[in-house]
Amino acid sequence: MIVVEPDDGLADCVTRFFSDRYEVTRVGSLGDAEEELRVRPARILFAEIDRCSGQHSSLIERIHRDHPRLKIVLTYHADSAKDAWNMTLSASADMLVRKPYGVLEVDKVMRAVDGGGES
Repeated sequence: MIVVEPDDGLADCVTRFFSDRYEVTRVGSLGDAEEELRVRPARILFAEIDRCSGQHSSLIERIHRDHPRLKIVLTYHADSAKDAWNMTLSASADMLVRKPYGVLEVDKVMRAVDGGGES
């Protein structure tokens, strides 16, 4: 599992929570995640994405295309309305999670997309 989360406290919480189920690697950016996936495949990418960044959208689309077996869970700050951005990212992500979120909510999402596997 690769985690991209800029908030150190939240990243630490997510990493500790899932470390019994996955080998967790935290990286600093989506670009770093893409590089990490080239070196060491992972089962899940759990990443915060900036909905205002076309670069983030492009990176996610490329990661999805290059790693078709990778499960992608994206977190983002937004209001509750579904918009075109959500629908676009839904094509490349297995699940979108609106922030703020709780670790139990994320656990439910992870079990839904991966069945709680390891990696």
